[in-house]
Amino acid sequence: MEDRVPIEPREEPPEVSESLESRRKALRKEAGKSLLFGSGIVLLHLVLLICGVIGLRGIFRSILFVIGFAVIAEGVWELRRTRNLTLEDLKPSEPEKDFAESLKKTKPVFTRVILACLIAVGICQPVFKSKESIEAAGLVKGATRQGEWWRLLTSI
Repeated sequence: MEDRVPIEPREEPPEVSESLESRRKALRKEAGKSLLFGSGIVLLHLVLLICGVIGLRGIFRSILFVIGFAVIAEGVWELRRTRNLTLEDLKPSEPEKDFAESLKKTKPVFTRVILACLIAVGICQPVFKSKESIEAAGLVKGATRQGEWWRLLTSI
């Protein structure tokens, strides 16, 4: 004798199954966009390879080619995830809810400070001799070879 109750799939209310199906459809659409975008980048590189614009070694050194493959992999992963999507996956857990609430309270102060600094540099460089500031901030190979790097640093 068995004490087990046979496991039968539960009937879900129509509105629940519709929301699950609409979420699956939205995820499939996003995955399709990723696949299309990644395929476009990879196809562009293959056309450039066939036309002789870039060589075989150059195609694998291209960061866009690598990003294209990563986007394709993301699209495939999302398509696979949509097949296994359940109603429990759509419900946020307690830690996710807490994290979402903490994000609403957080102000991006450091991001704004860095953005303000970048804007200030972008405004100041055209006003104050940008060529000398670029030479002082960066490694100018000719000046370094001639030993002029110290003069550039002290001139600003």
